[in-house]
Amino acid sequence: MSETPPQPPPPDFLSEEDLDDVRDVLSAHAPMRVAVASCSCGQAYPCLDVQWARPIKQVAEAGG
Repeated sequence: MSETPPQPPPPDFLSEEDLDDVRDVLSAHAPMRVAVASCSCGQAYPCLDVQWARPIKQVAEAGG
């Protein structure tokens, strides 16, 4: 393992506690990969057309 390079001293307006808080926040809020479903029309799925069509299809299939 390689050692981390020495950190420069913090600016005068930041305390060590501030920097620790910053590190905690950044590690707790790391980016994450998220999969998003897209409709073939290019909008997020379900698009408004699908939201409109689903209940009508359910009623028709239920014999309404």
